[in-house]
Amino acid sequence: MGLIDLIKDIKKGRFFVETKVKSKNDLYHNVESSDYVAIEYIFKNIIKPSSSDIIVDVGCGTGRVIEWLYNNVEYKKIIGYEVERKTANNVAKRFSEKRDIYVHNKDIFDCFPVDANIFYLYNPFPEKSVVKFVEFITKLYVSDIEIVYYNPVYINVFTDNAFYEIKEIEIADGVPWVAIIHKKNTILK
Repeated sequence: MGLIDLIKDIKKGRFFVETKVKSKNDLYHNVESSDYVAIEYIFKNIIKPSSSDIIVDVGCGTGRVIEWLYNNVEYKKIIGYEVERKTANNVAKRFSEKRDIYVHNKDIFDCFPVDANIFYLYNPFPEKSVVKFVEFITKLYVSDIEIVYYNPVYINVFTDNAFYEIKEIEIADGVPWVAIIHKKNTILK
């Protein structure tokens, strides 16, 4: 965690510690938080959610992205998925009184949200998880959706698929880049 992120967390009265919990499942890695500079840049300048959007934070960790979205954008619903039980329960408890925010201690693949139209992923995921995510998205969605893939280590999984248009964006020095991935409106036969 960078010093700027730490200061922002303290000012907000929250401390989103990266817990470095080792997953027992080889589809997941450590719990880590996205950089504020990236979250703010992405959702103020690139993806601008509206009151009709359903946003999914895949691997929501400590809830930093959800917290930022709740305080700064319009949305219809925000859904977070986190497989690390203690982390997920803490985040779910923190948002239990908030309007239309749901945090699940589940694997997204066990209850994939088919009504969502914006997905956020920060890459602490191994390649096989990204492959599985792309398979689900490709199979389940025929309408246009946006995928924000921050620190997209396995971007090749998307570039190798004709259903996706990719825009690569540099955010700031010392901050991982982001890929904005648009799944084209397609009808699968």
